[in-house]
Amino acid sequence: MARKDAAIDLGGGALRETRLLLDLGFFVTVVDTEPSVASKIADLKCRRLTYFFQSFDDFNFPFEMYDLAVALNSLPFSSPNTFERTIKRLKQSLKPGAIFCGTLFGVNDDWNKLERAMTFLTRSAVESLFNDMDVIKLDERYYLGLTAAGTKKHWHVFEIIAKKKYVQ
Repeated sequence: MARKDAAIDLGGGALRETRLLLDLGFFVTVVDTEPSVASKIADLKCRRLTYFFQSFDDFNFPFEMYDLAVALNSLPFSSPNTFERTIKRLKQSLKPGAIFCGTLFGVNDDWNKLERAMTFLTRSAVESLFNDMDVIKLDERYYLGLTAAGTKKHWHVFEIIAKKKYVQ
């Protein structure tokens, strides 16, 4: 089995996934625009961690670099104008056989009722985004939960795990 060692965490936030990936031995790239992430990154003091304080739209995704991409509740914050291009560039940064794990917001999410420059998708749109990958899991969920700020919200999310196909 080939060694898997490079991961990207889009929207690191509290760095829960980043810490887990580091514990598993991955070299981790974190991309986030939240200023508080920088100090959390500095506290980790890890040579296997690289941090980019920039939007996903502006990030220079390296070609076929990552074995794993994690994007939990982060990609929907990309503008609808750039969302598909960002997803395409992210997928190009995955090595063949690499795994993408992420959540995307559905059109019935409470935040879709607000005037936000965010991306909300239908199930068919999510399926279309990942039709060039082997979808391992695609669950659509509706639930009442809390936001990161602690306020109640009706969530409509798609949880997806997909594997980049090997080129034949």
